[in-house]
Amino acid sequence: MSDSPSKTTRTLYLHVGHRKTGSSYIQYCLAASRSVLESAGIDYPISGEILQQAINRLPTSGNGLELARALKRGDRQVVRDHLLTANSLDTLYSAEQLLSVLSLPAAADLLFSEAVHAQIDRISILLFIREPVDHVVSAYGQEVKRNYGTFDVNIEDYFAQYNQPAKVFAALEAFGRWPDLVSMEVHNYSRCTEDLADLCFHWLGFGALGERGPAPQLADSGESKQVNRSLTVAEFEFCKSLMEMGMKPNRLSDALVSTLPEIRSDLFDHLAQLAAPQIARLSTRLQPVLNRVNPLLPAQARYASIAHPLTLPVGNSSGIGSAKMSGEQACGPSDMYGLNAQQIRVICDVLTLDGSRRPQRFWMPALTWTLQRIAALRAGCRRVLSPRPSRR
Repeated sequence: MSDSPSKTTRTLYLHVGHRKTGSSYIQYCLAASRSVLESAGIDYPISGEILQQAINRLPTSGNGLELARALKRGDRQVVRDHLLTANSLDTLYSAEQLLSVLSLPAAADLLFSEAVHAQIDRISILLFIREPVDHVVSAYGQEVKRNYGTFDVNIEDYFAQYNQPAKVFAALEAFGRWPDLVSMEVHNYSRCTEDLADLCFHWLGFGALGERGPAPQLADSGESKQVNRSLTVAEFEFCKSLMEMGMKPNRLSDALVSTLPEIRSDLFDHLAQLAAPQIARLSTRLQPVLNRVNPLLPAQARYASIAHPLTLPVGNSSGIGSAKMSGEQACGPSDMYGLNAQQIRVICDVLTLDGSRRPQRFWMPALTWTLQRIAALRAGCRRVLSPRPSRR
């Protein structure tokens, strides 16, 4: 039985992402602290399979994906089922898809009206945003890693379609229509990557001055906070080669990320260098949106100017820009563009056992081509003479 202090109000807590702002790590923290949350009066409803995946530091969609889907399709009964509870505990949902869904006025109004029906007195929303250049480069890498169906979109088109700050603006406007019900806490992920757990638990009322007591202590608090790392350049290029051969790389990328979580990603600088012209155009296109959304954000979380987001030196023999945006770790030049023995072992294990039972002759050309390409990149070449492998 919960030993939380008696209270007369019920709160719905929503961690809404957005994408590529540490959601997997936050969901790991929440899953690992579920019993502490319940003892403090917060219900974090989650299925056993998703709970185990989160505790094992595997990427999940959190416990709020079904709520987000129901809101998007306007399913009032499913939304109501998520909000009604047989106990008096506060309820917590986490899903990075919630922000995009709640940027739709009809979905936001459905959630907020049903919360009133469920006798929820307060909705507290935790939102992490991310600097646009930092975010779009990382999101493009994630598209390839998870193969969301946009693998045929090149990096130029992806940058041209990017509109995350506009979604943030739409969601903030929707939240603002319910000022007596909704409160928000917003942080800029690009400036607080090392504080995600502390910020999340403080939002929930934990901490030295929190009403729920000290923040939960994670058993592995001394270990790396990295969950769902980005791919390295070589891993990224190999996954793209597989996609161009008609193979989906998500099983391989999941295996690389979960089996070798300690490998630091060097992908950000690589993609930022390739997309330097698009980054310049991004500034002109997004600045009007940033001018509209920044007044709705707390001062410490506002988007910075992206007029000159990166310094990309010309003639760098490694092909790498010297600047790094926060949130992405990079290896030193000697570690760039390489596949070590562990990575190759994972690649061979996964693809040999691929569900399609493709023999090595189907994917070995992609690996060979990737090794040739990364050797050329290491040497500073911008063109690769050997063609990409064709689908067979």
